Amino acid sequence: VITAINARTGQLETINQQIGMDLIDSVAASGAVPGLWPHVTMNGKEYIDGGMVSSTNACLAKDFKQILIIAPLTQKIGKLPNVFDDEITLSNTSDVYTITPDEFSKSIIGDNIYDASVIIEVGNAGYEQGKRLAKEIKALMPEWLS
Repeated sequence: VITAINARTGQLETINQQIGMDLIDSVAASGAVPGLWPHVTMNGKEYIDGGMVSSTNACLAKDFKQILIIAPLTQKIGKLPNVFDDEITLSNTSDVYTITPDEFSKSIIGDNIYDASVIIEVGNAGYEQGKRLAKEIKALMPEWLS
């Protein structure tokens, strides 16, 4: 699920092809951090980063039995919920598996999550971590990967 915030209403919205929004614009809107990148206009609406509410918006999965949270940011930032708080809340009614950057990935990301000079290294580290975790995830949630 890709999320963004309607800049006019402040409401978190899910973005998908069914409502006529393409993937590139949707991802751009989801990452349009106010003050760093401009808002994105789609279907006559202006959108900003969906992470302004939560770094994962995992609350949107509350009605599912099995939930996989991929959380590139784990620390609490301002009033945003911590990903682990979301995980605890969701685990009351669902099986939840959370992926966060491993120590190697965190060392590459560093203190500035917006540092474009390390984007390739961060991407490669995440890819390698994903390959290592694939067997574990398949064992926990086999119907997802069959």
